[in-house]
Formats: sequence, structure tokens, C-alpha cells
Amino acid sequence: MLFSFSRLFRTPILAILLFSGAACGLSLKSHSGEAVESVALVDWDGKVANPAVQINVEFSVGTKFPVTVTFQGNSPRLYFDLPSEVGADGPKKEIKWNGTESKHSCFMAVWPDEDGRDETWELKVNVNDAAGSNETLSIPIFVKDFDRPHDASFKIHLDFSHDVSGFFSTEEHRQPIEQAAADWSHFIEDMGLVSVEPQSESTFIWDPDFLQSPDGWKLVKNDKAYNGFLLYITGNPQSRAGGGPSALAFQHDASGELPLRRSGHVAIGPVSQGPGFLFTMGDDEWFKFKYFTGLPVELLSVAQHEIGHALFFHADYPVVKKWLRDGTVGEAAVVNYQGAVLSIDSSVHFPTEIDAASLRGITGSQRRVMPQHRWITTKAELLMARAIGYKIRDFETAL
Repeated sequence: MLFSFSRLFRTPILAILLFSGAACGLSLKSHSGEAVESVALVDWDGKVANPAVQINVEFSVGTKFPVTVTFQGNSPRLYFDLPSEVGADGPKKEIKWNGTESKHSCFMAVWPDEDGRDETWELKVNVNDAAGSNETLSIPIFVKDFDRPHDASFKIHLDFSHDVSGFFSTEEHRQPIEQAAADWSHFIEDMGLVSVEPQSESTFIWDPDFLQSPDGWKLVKNDKAYNGFLLYITGNPQSRAGGGPSALAFQHDASGELPLRRSGHVAIGPVSQGPGFLFTMGDDEWFKFKYFTGLPVELLSVAQHEIGHALFFHADYPVVKKWLRDGTVGEAAVVNYQGAVLSIDSSVHFPTEIDAASLRGITGSQRRVMPQHRWITTKAELLMARAIGYKIRDFETAL
């Protein structure tokens, strides 16, 4: 049986793992036949879904079926594609063949951190065949970390002052919002924006009890000057979360108007009923929120998603409005990366789309290839943010 490691949509870069039937023997070799000793993963700069490594499996002559191959890693941040398990002790994936398939593929990646340090973990591969052959090979996993410090050149100014629900009166509830805003702003470079003067930016925010205004909205203005994006955060006692920009003004630089908004609002809800929220934030805790399984939801994940709507994925951005008219995202950089146009729905979600490198769902996707737990930004989303008009820093290494 042959295992060849490659990056998705790229030429294989590592190795062949050979298992041949009853003549049980596992070894790791390059495609040219030379011995190699490790698997390489990449941790891109920032909180973005990292590229997956593909593991191609082929059977050699003489293999006695059925065959069971078990992959295990020893870091909680490692994961395989579905079906698989994730957890504090690391991921596990078991694949069984009855002899009808001549080839199979699975994928592995690492959840991002921000410490900038390379890491070494371990992949164990155990093979059992019908002839009773049983062998395990331990393979070092080297993670190259490309995180690097950046000045916060684009600031998202959070304003909790209009939260009448009281939900954000505690630091525990504010911290996930602050983290999600910092994770997004990390990717946006200085664009030379003109500062917004006091009382010159108007933003409609949702009235939480829908009593102060007949249509459920009220208008607020910025108390002080700012440069960047002003984001109002409130708790919604009854309804679910939502986010969007103010459509009343555009950003400006020295050359004139930009197709970007200056402020927005995110409402988090419901904050007064149900099982509440998870407040997990650690990189080693990414798997504790189980998407698609109901409440409670992770507040960091909700904030990441809704802030994305306020900053990028909303019909009040001219480029997005065009995408909605077309029903697709057809910008060249996105198509070249994804290999096809992206389908977009009226909620500015991408329910059928998977990011090409990470195999994780693009915002609002209902497809699952990798384990779906904490929500995370993908390269496809950052390419779309660039197309919308933001200056997005180069965060990835060449693949």
C-alpha cells in the first residue's frame, strides 16, 4: 500500500509510505526513492485556516483485504478530514478497505496559533490486513509557523455603550468580541484612510426590544473622531445574531471615495434565554464548540462570522451587490485560487463552497469536509475582501 503526501492542488512534496500485504514493512520514501523522515505542515500568518496536506493511499499487489489503516496525531490542534475524531489528545482517523477501491485520499492540517514558533508533533500510522500483518510507523510532523508581529494599522473600534441588555457588562463576554475583531484587523493593512470627525458618522443599530422605534432601528452618531471602522456591539435578548455595515457613508483616502463603509453594528443573541454561550478562546480549545449540533454556541465563532458581515460580506458594499446580482463571485483572483466561480446566496453566505487549500467551509457554508467546530477565516474570504476594496496583507507562503 502506498501513501503519498501532497498539498491540495499541488505537486506531491512528501513521501511514499509503503506497506505490501503479508510482507509487512513500513518505510517512508520520497517519490524519487530516497528516504525521508517527516511530514511538513504550514501555519500561515494570522487566524486563517491553514492548507491541508493530502495523503494518497494505493494498494500494492499481494495486499490481503480487508485492510484497516489508522492515523493518529498527538496535538489537539491537528485534524484529519471527516469522518474522524478530534480532541485534547489529538486526532484519529480510521479507514477500512474491502478491496473494491484501488485508491483513497485523506487530508491533514493544523489549527493556527499566533506564537510564531515552529513545532514538532507525531503522526502514527497503523496498518492491519487480513493476513494478520500489523505494523505501526511513527512519523515526525514539522509545522513551519509564519506568524509574525504586525502593528494594528487598521483599527476596529468597538463600542459597547449602547448595549442595554447588560450582556457585555462583563469582561468575559467582551473578550471574545475583542479577539474576533483583532483576528480580522490583523489582515488589513494601512490604507491611508481619512479620519472620521465627531458626530459625522451615522449608524442604524437594532433596538433590542423593538419599542423605541416603529421599525426596530435607532440612529446613533460617533462621539469622537476615529480612523478605521467603528463597530457597535449589543446584546439581543430574543433574536439570533446578525451583523452589517452602515450604508450612509463611504470611507475616503487622499484620492477620494472608496467602496468601503465606515461603521457597522453586530447584535449577539439570544442573550436572555436558552443554554447560553461557550466562552472558549484558546487555540487548543477550537474543537470544543460542535457546529451543527445545536446550542450552546461559541461566542468567539459567532463574533468572527458577524463581524465578517459588517466588514465585508453584505449587500451594502458595491462589489458584493454586484455578486448578488450575478449569483456568483467571479473575480479573477478568487476563480484562479478556487478553480471556479463561487456561488453566493441572498444572505451573502456561500452554503456549498469549500476553501481550496484548507478544505474548510467558506463563510456560511453547510458543506463539511474537515471537522466543523470553531469558525475561522479562509484564504478565499480574504481574497474576496481584497476584491471588495480592502488592502489585505500577504499572509501565506508560496505553495
